[in-house]
Amino acid sequence: MADEETETEEVVEEVVEEIPITAEIPYGVGMPTVVMPFMTPFDEITESITYRAQLVAREQKLSSSVCAAMPVGLVVGFFFALLMVLVPVLLMT
Repeated sequence: MADEETETEEVVEEVVEEIPITAEIPYGVGMPTVVMPFMTPFDEITESITYRAQLVAREQKLSSSVCAAMPVGLVVGFFFALLMVLVPVLLMT
């Protein structure tokens, strides 16, 4: 048993020298080249999403501007209606 322990210690003590990889690899010789992937479906989907996002943004801008201008328009319309009713009444009397 003592012999087995020394053998395992000897195996553990052996250090395998790591050889750094310094060999130059010639590119383009025997190596696969990079190919552009088939992106057409992804481009179409991206354009569709971009177009829909722009439509939603435009609608949101229009809706928020109408809502922001509504109180001013209500007041102006009320005074214009009073003017259209009262001016003829005052001119007739």
